[in-house]
Amino acid sequence: MTRSHSLWLVLLWLVLLTGCRAKTTNKPPPPEPVPAERRLGILLLRNGSEKVVFRAKVQEEGTQEWSGDRLNEGDVIKPGEERSFHLPDGRYRVQLQFGDGTDWISTWTTVEKAQVGSVDIPPEKPAPREGEIVVMNASPWAIAEVRFSRESEMSFGDNRLAGRLIAAGARVTWDVPPGRYMVQIVFQDGTHRESPASEVKPGKETVFRIER
Repeated sequence: MTRSHSLWLVLLWLVLLTGCRAKTTNKPPPPEPVPAERRLGILLLRNGSEKVVFRAKVQEEGTQEWSGDRLNEGDVIKPGEERSFHLPDGRYRVQLQFGDGTDWISTWTTVEKAQVGSVDIPPEKPAPREGEIVVMNASPWAIAEVRFSRESEMSFGDNRLAGRLIAAGARVTWDVPPGRYMVQIVFQDGTHRESPASEVKPGKETVFRIER
């Protein structure tokens, strides 16, 4: 082997060695960043109802499960009281159980880092005190006058339509205190009709179907 061949082999060996070292000294890619820990916010629950809350559960949006009871053992939320819960930031709704066994579920509320998201328990709607008298015109003639009164009263009183007409197939409703009522109607041609007495109950409608 000539000297030039020896030098060529030495140079080739040095090039290969340098390449191998370069490969072995390459740094691995940096790891994926770890998501920052979720920060806590506050969910404030205000009891604006007249009921006592015995249990309060929360559900985070995007999940199917409800949490366990968030109230401490033996704790209840009386009317007018508040309770607060620390939760990771997100959107939540609340399921409550009242002392009478009824349940209530709130709409979704946003809880943000170091912020307060509030849920107000609404008061119950008062029980209706009135019922409805509905006069349905099932005849082909228009009704020009409607009068009604309690069964115990001596007269039907004033015309309730005040110049309006109830067309054929139409109906008109009036709110009245509960009781037994009779209805008198006058068609546009002057023909009278009187209905038998019917019971009007709170929160219900009583339909007087007028035919001819």
